[in-house]
Amino acid sequence: MTAIAHNLIFSLAGLLGMLAGCATAQVADPEPGAEEQAPAQQPAEAAPDPQLVELLERIEAASDEIRTLKSRVRYTRLQTLTGDQQRRYGDFYYAASTDDRPTLFAVLFDRLVVDGKARPMQTWFVFDGNWLLERDHEDKSAVRRELVPKGAERSDTLSLGDGQLPIPLRLKADEVLETYKVERLKDEPFGEDQILIHLRLSPKRANGDVQPLDLWFDKKTLSLFKVVTMEDADEIELLFPTIEMNPEVEAGTFDTKLPNVQDGWQVQEVPISSR
Repeated sequence: MTAIAHNLIFSLAGLLGMLAGCATAQVADPEPGAEEQAPAQQPAEAAPDPQLVELLERIEAASDEIRTLKSRVRYTRLQTLTGDQQRRYGDFYYAASTDDRPTLFAVLFDRLVVDGKARPMQTWFVFDGNWLLERDHEDKSAVRRELVPKGAERSDTLSLGDGQLPIPLRLKADEVLETYKVERLKDEPFGEDQILIHLRLSPKRANGDVQPLDLWFDKKTLSLFKVVTMEDADEIELLFPTIEMNPEVEAGTFDTKLPNVQDGWQVQEVPISSR
């Protein structure tokens, strides 16, 4: 899998996790011999702010209404050590799971900006619940990878890429509060008439490699507007400026079939058994 694909999926997993559920924090391994020691007395955890709980419950209720979602998307990756920045612009599609199928998403990028220089692109990432299709129309190459075996029992998280990247199905306020320390930071204006609610989620029981996740929600609709997190030394930002709730999505949007080699495409299929 290319670095771009892995980084994109990492970011989308974070997005969808907060759009429709909560991630599982990584718990540090105990020190050798810790099992022989008496457990240390842990200070009682302060009760969460009732106003914050009420806000998370309203966000949960709003996410519960999402069947499909469409938006323009801006994906930014900033290498903080060098200052290099890449931005990709495109269209994002999401379909919530049903009794008949799992969660689906597709990102169709059409423009790339590297250090201020723009050029068109046509790269697709499509996930149908079993297969991830990475399709580059510039060099006519496509790779289809099986990430979840067909017919496998699915929990509310999916394994994407090289690690456990969660895409839970629904935001649950109690699960978020159990896993994260949640802070509401100062609301921020955006444009002429939009106010954004800024939440910071810090894993409670995480090792030093797990970074906080910053989320911005539109104050009127409670729809997710922006996600910012860190991966290694890079800052990743996803911006969704034009979210449309529950639109009709064309049937082929989540199609992961490989293109025809007779049309000049180089294709590769990677079943899960070969990984």
